[in-house]
Amino acid sequence: DEAIRLNPKRVCCFFNKWQALVELGRHDEAIACYDEAIRLNPKVDVVFNHKGSSLDKLGRYEEAIACYDEAIRLNPKELFYKNCREAALSQQTKAKAFIDSIDFETPKIHLVNEEIGDEEAKWLSEALKSANLPALQRITLHKNKIGDSGASALAAVFKEGNLPALK
Repeated sequence: DEAIRLNPKRVCCFFNKWQALVELGRHDEAIACYDEAIRLNPKVDVVFNHKGSSLDKLGRYEEAIACYDEAIRLNPKELFYKNCREAALSQQTKAKAFIDSIDFETPKIHLVNEEIGDEEAKWLSEALKSANLPALQRITLHKNKIGDSGASALAAVFKEGNLPALK
């Protein structure tokens, strides 16, 4: 923050801050930092790539792909950006297939022994947030591989009160 305060117009001063935020898993804050760097200089390809990576980690694939597209437009020779874009497209496809496989119309969602991990739990939490599910009474998720970050994402949805009938 001090480097940015002293040099608020230098994009490179934001680098250490966004790296620290990413290491701490604070991707939303890192994205705000990338946005400020982009506002200062919208021609720095690596900033778009890093922003895409944070968006990717949050499961915001369409936005991530748009950032990767901009990084590629700015530096079409950088193969890494193209690989990141392809990985985001693949994750987006997997997320959509996983969410599409769930019947949200039933009052009970039963996902046992499904090999669900943190990524799938995050996708599920996003789907639960955006869906109108007033009749959903139970979600069963035992015998999966959901870790702390996936559990936190799901807990946030339940805490927000988006699922009024859930026990």
